[in-house]
Amino acid sequence: MVAQVYSYRRFSSPQQKFGGSIERQNDYANQIAEEYGLTLNEKLVMTDESLSAFHADHVSRGALGIFIKAV
Repeated sequence: MVAQVYSYRRFSSPQQKFGGSIERQNDYANQIAEEYGLTLNEKLVMTDESLSAFHADHVSRGALGIFIKAV
């Protein structure tokens, strides 16, 4: 089994959604997968839209928190 990269994307404000934030983070996940010879899992892509990292909302009530608990 080949190790996989799971994509997690987050941005704080709704305006960032339209500013290229998602595309930039997708490109980075692809770059990391390629650089380390890993497979990017495209079925499980986690996104926390408009959740603050400063207040840890992405962990307490977002996709990242769910993923961490599952792992």
